[in-house]
Amino acid sequence: MNLPARFLDDLRALNSSQLRAAAVNAEVLRNRDDPRHGNEERARKAEELLKTALRYSDTIVWHWNIDEDKIEWSGAVKEIYGAEEFELDSWSRIQNRIYHADLAGLEEAIRSSCASGTDYHHEYRIVRSNGEIRWLVGSAGLLRNVTGRIYGMAGVNYDITIRKRTEEEMKQRERDFRELTNAIPQIVFTANTCGEIEYSNERYYGCPAPGNGAPRAAAGPS
Repeated sequence: MNLPARFLDDLRALNSSQLRAAAVNAEVLRNRDDPRHGNEERARKAEELLKTALRYSDTIVWHWNIDEDKIEWSGAVKEIYGAEEFELDSWSRIQNRIYHADLAGLEEAIRSSCASGTDYHHEYRIVRSNGEIRWLVGSAGLLRNVTGRIYGMAGVNYDITIRKRTEEEMKQRERDFRELTNAIPQIVFTANTCGEIEYSNERYYGCPAPGNGAPRAAAGPS
């Protein structure tokens, strides 16, 4: 799908440096269709390079006309959503792809952005056609007409599923570690080089230090 010239202008007008970079890179799409640019082969290769970069970086660029409820896409749409662009051409269709527990939060983030006039940024889950759940982060700026009225948004989506899975695995390991250390009869703690306690199990707090009844503290370096 070719990005329309209006899309590129909207992206370039946004405050986000990330979106401005996307607009600059996408200039090649305009060059291909502009008769003033004679090197069609160069523009075609640049367009292919941009599409490849978006696809393999799990990145989607999008333009949403809220007034008309029309969404235009470019990038790794099929790879991330598991659907074709025409299947996601309106917010009503997008809603069906949002994980049910995340839809209200996503809608509130969009409303808050429009109400405050600030950039949009939100993390949420989607459900692909095959039932697979993926995490996305969306960042966008507001689009205004000549009178300053907001009529849409333009931005990017990134697939952050691997990062989210890693974070959850780390949290689960921490929970498992705490359960294990709290289950044993020994005192378990860690301290930094200044003798400040960074972690201790529940039994640590039940063991008074000699003389004052306060919890034990680790000895720092002499």
